[in-house]
Amino acid sequence: MKYLISFILTTLFLSGNLSTSASTISGGGYHSLALKSDGTIWTWGRNNFGQLGNGKQRKKNTPVQVNNLEDVVAIASGTWHSMALKSDGTVWTWGLNNYGQLGDGTFKNRKTPVQVKELTDVIAIAGGYLHSLALKSDGTVWAWGCNWSGQLGNE
Repeated sequence: MKYLISFILTTLFLSGNLSTSASTISGGGYHSLALKSDGTIWTWGRNNFGQLGNGKQRKKNTPVQVNNLEDVVAIASGTWHSMALKSDGTVWTWGLNNYGQLGDGTFKNRKTPVQVKELTDVIAIAGGYLHSLALKSDGTVWAWGCNWSGQLGNE
């Protein structure tokens, strides 16, 4: 019963706070994302590595808009990072970056979106535990981040 009440309250709460309907959702380890039909992303939950993308590192129990990111067509989340695919085929990431899972050429955590370097013509994205994936229009799969178990597919 407790979980049913939580689900109902969350559903009512989110539908009231997001002024237009969400078209896609994604769940990370301790955070959630919603892509609205207007191409903006809204996030909530834990934010200890900046995975909410609002420029801060404080937990949010209500949806906040990801900073400086529009024209998004797809979202994905890893355990501690978030991803967005824009209509121009570029990929944007934010959050934990200890294994380079953000793809920006650094190991620096990001509290706002950064573009994945040298990656264009992407049509789909996915986030793993500490890695990220992209499918390009030519059918190739690109992967970056942690490779503990061979999840990058390059060994």
